[in-house]
Amino acid sequence: MRLKTLNKRCVTLIEVLIAFTIITMCLFPLLYPHVFIIKQQSEFTQKIELDHQVNLLYGEFLSRLYTNEIPWSDLFDSRDIEINDELKVSAGIAEKVPYKGTYHFAVERKKESEDLSKVAVLLSLTFKFNAEYSKSSKPLVYTYQIFALRNVTADLEESVEEELE
Repeated sequence: MRLKTLNKRCVTLIEVLIAFTIITMCLFPLLYPHVFIIKQQSEFTQKIELDHQVNLLYGEFLSRLYTNEIPWSDLFDSRDIEINDELKVSAGIAEKVPYKGTYHFAVERKKESEDLSKVAVLLSLTFKFNAEYSKSSKPLVYTYQIFALRNVTADLEESVEEELE
């Protein structure tokens, strides 16, 4: 009789382990949708924050263009420039999002006046952001059009005055 009780205890322990395994296997499918939703919500929140930061950067570029802080040579250069921390701070961006970005200006149209004293330019300002944690995702691209008018004769007079000083 003692043999039967010893065997029954071993079988009971195996049954408990099997039951525990079955319960944990049933929990994973129940929890997975919730974890997936939380992950998607986090990514969506980060994209919304990135949209807000891009709008702040666009406003910063407009104010720099209106105050002539961006040289015309940079506008016609059409090369990708990395968005650094200094630019983010000047735009009022405090929060960090997991995206690295670049920007560049491209001339879409250019028209000079008849007397060549003024130049009208339609620029496109393009921001590209890639996720830091994922190399396979598509870059997020934001494009803005900016109209700029340049008075060439006034710029020449200012450059001559700067050289004389």
